[in-house]
Amino acid sequence: MKKLVLLTLCLLFVLSTGALAADGNPGAGISETVEASVTVGPYAKIEAQKVVLQDCWWLFWKEGEPGMDFGYYTGEDGYGKAADSNCFILETNTDLTVSFHGRSLRHTVTGDAMLTRYWAWLSRGVDPLPEPWLFINVPEQIQPYEEIGYFGEAGKAPRKDNGRVFEQILDRVLKSFKTNFWPEDDWEEDKDAVSNHVRRNGLYAFQVFGFASTDEISSQPAGNYVGQIIVTVSK
Repeated sequence: MKKLVLLTLCLLFVLSTGALAADGNPGAGISETVEASVTVGPYAKIEAQKVVLQDCWWLFWKEGEPGMDFGYYTGEDGYGKAADSNCFILETNTDLTVSFHGRSLRHTVTGDAMLTRYWAWLSRGVDPLPEPWLFINVPEQIQPYEEIGYFGEAGKAPRKDNGRVFEQILDRVLKSFKTNFWPEDDWEEDKDAVSNHVRRNGLYAFQVFGFASTDEISSQPAGNYVGQIIVTVSK
């Protein structure tokens, strides 16, 4: 009888031990899961970047002061130049639409406008700067890859008799990937350019060229002119 009682007590003790393990004894390998979650909002950053060559024992690429400088105009009629901004670098964590708007070069005193158009391109990519490589290794952000379009404010139609004088080697560069690059048929209306190439997160670069020309001598007062290139990103 005593043996039977002892065996019964031992059995109850073993069962109690199993219940303790099931209730959370670490040695039993019991686990529980709690989910972790977060929401990341859409975010983007865009910066203008001027890429220039630094001459220091060897030629290498570096960042300069952003801006588009057409240089000096003689004031004669039918005189035009192309210029380069150089680029805009976009970093985003989402897909975006990129819009380009341009304001004509205007006299800083009288407000008279020059004939001004801009031309947007998607660049091949984004390379870090500075890089200790030779000038022949052109950074991807200043390599036009896919045309987006012309943009800018309306202006009186310029001469179409090829009377413009070009001073810059950039004109030859532009001809290398598009023969008829000078805008001709759409100066008389406002234009925006829109890019839908940003379809996922990452780094993107956009290249912008500018075209400005004089009409008649008297229609373009002497002095300084300032314009704007506006790049907007939106969902």
